[in-house]
Amino acid sequence: MFNKSNIILILASVSLIFTGYIGYLQYKKYYPKVSVILTTYNAEKYVDSVIPMFLQSELDDFELVVIDDQSSDKTWNMLQEWKKEDGRIRIYRNAKNLGICGNRNRGLELARGKYIAMMDPDDISLPRRLKVSAKYLDAHPETDVVDVDTILKLDYERGIKNKRAHVFDYVLSRLNKSTDVYTEAEKDENIKLGLLFSLAVPTHSASMMRKEFLDKHNIHYNKNVIADDYYLYLDMVKAGAKFHHIPEILAIYNDTPHHSDTFNQRQYDETQAAKRELYNWVGLDYSLYEPLEKDLSEQQFVCLLLKDLIPVNQKSHRFSEALLQKDYHLLCE
Repeated sequence: MFNKSNIILILASVSLIFTGYIGYLQYKKYYPKVSVILTTYNAEKYVDSVIPMFLQSELDDFELVVIDDQSSDKTWNMLQEWKKEDGRIRIYRNAKNLGICGNRNRGLELARGKYIAMMDPDDISLPRRLKVSAKYLDAHPETDVVDVDTILKLDYERGIKNKRAHVFDYVLSRLNKSTDVYTEAEKDENIKLGLLFSLAVPTHSASMMRKEFLDKHNIHYNKNVIADDYYLYLDMVKAGAKFHHIPEILAIYNDTPHHSDTFNQRQYDETQAAKRELYNWVGLDYSLYEPLEKDLSEQQFVCLLLKDLIPVNQKSHRFSEALLQKDYHLLCE
């Protein structure tokens, strides 16, 4: 039988539980697991597709931080309307145009999540991407960057499921050899080793990074380059980041030409400059390899580089000697 004291105790308990739940919701709001940083500039034709794409994500513990870089079209007005739809959407408009790197850096400053997922408005993130990537990082605190398989947008629209394979997986497949031959530690090293090749940079809109690592090492986007993702990964590699790739197609990369020839040339030049820096870090002179990279097949160039890297690595110790020998055996003998 309930008496006054029991009723008061029950009500107090219910109030405590309710208050705790409200506090939990507030904590999730201000400290979400994932901060998706979406940078926009004159992106009105993408806004109404990219934002609902994340609102349909299988992971609900995220914030969508949208930084508009002084768009001159309807982008900002559209973002204001979307902000009314969901409390997880945070929108900001730069006082002046900062460029892509400055825009991304502002997103990093404003992000409150444990993990960072960078997004370009013309790419596509499938519903499982955030959940799968965050789950892996939760279970592997030693990993700082995780990316997922992507396919090209034109292939996706045609129903073709050709993923953008890692350079080593690509060569192994061409040789009709199994791609599932590496340990987790070897996969991490091969991703970093793969940055020496043009087609081996993880797709930026398919990656997720641990914010704590970026903050600890004061890593940001280079404000003067277009090839910002390459330089970011380069800085992370030098700082000792651990990488992982999830072999599941969870993102779609827009390969439709939308840049000028000047843009593409500048991006190419900056990528080559980043390579020179990376090759120097491992102990090689990129000027000796740049012309060969254009003329040789992927396998030929990979094998040439591995052959030269094995003795050089004995001094620099950038990679496991056993892994380089294993790569050479699998891909070149």
